Amino acid sequence: MGSRISLRFGMSFPSKVIGDPLIHTLSAGFRVVPNILRGRITDTGAKLEVEITGAASKIQKAVKYLESRGVVVTPLEARSSPSRPG
Repeated sequence: MGSRISLRFGMSFPSKVIGDPLIHTLSAGFRVVPNILRGRITDTGAKLEVEITGAASKIQKAVKYLESRGVVVTPLEARSSPSRPG
């Protein structure tokens, strides 16, 4: 089994796919774990920042699936999160 990585993406969803379970499909169909970090959803489209965790090959297939549905996917640079007090 390949090692798991986490990558962040900006995603722009066209209005024609609003309401389709695309994020669920990533999890169920591609065996990756999507985590929506922030987003704005309207009747005319959506913009999300999503972190996807899984094998690199599965993430790549998941991104290709989204693009085939009309989603514009842009890789984002990794950001380090601040340490949380324990």
